Amino acid sequence: MLRYRFTTVQALTFHENPAANGIFGGSERCVQEEQHSHRNESAMEETFVGKLSLLELLKYSQESDNAKSPAVLKRIADERAQMSKTLLLLSALKPGIAECWPTALQGASTSLYALMLDAIKLTEHNQKLYAPQGKKNMLNIELLLSVKDGLELLQKPLEMLPSQDELDLAVAKLRHVIALVQMTQVHFSTDTNGH
Repeated sequence: MLRYRFTTVQALTFHENPAANGIFGGSERCVQEEQHSHRNESAMEETFVGKLSLLELLKYSQESDNAKSPAVLKRIADERAQMSKTLLLLSALKPGIAECWPTALQGASTSLYALMLDAIKLTEHNQKLYAPQGKKNMLNIELLLSVKDGLELLQKPLEMLPSQDELDLAVAKLRHVIALVQMTQVHFSTDTNGH
């Protein structure tokens, strides 16, 4: 089998040598076309993943070919960043909310807010686990789903305030998810075989 070594001399005479262009030009075009095709596929997947709901993303991210997909990882990171930003904005509004909301709801809403902050921090810690990427995706999206539900409750207008039962249920659900994630983190932070 012939093996071509693209030497400095060949590189300097590449454009002046029709034979060299015949040998290497086609290969270069193939590489460029392949790179262009790959970029198009990546852009299409990013667009597709960007339109998925979090529940759909959870399912999609568990498929073996998608677990390490840059589009999936970017979507998770974008969701985390957006929720962190929203929580920060809520923090600035919190004194006003506390004054307007009924006293009975203030305790549960404060607990829910604190738990959502904890959940976001856990998603950041998940990246350091010795766990398969699919498992880390699942943990992160489960946390983000719970945070999303909590944000929907805390962002309701005054005329549509959540009930005590709704807040208590959201708090209980988020505590449950956080506890499960923390147990999983302990397992994978000590079990290097999970990598």
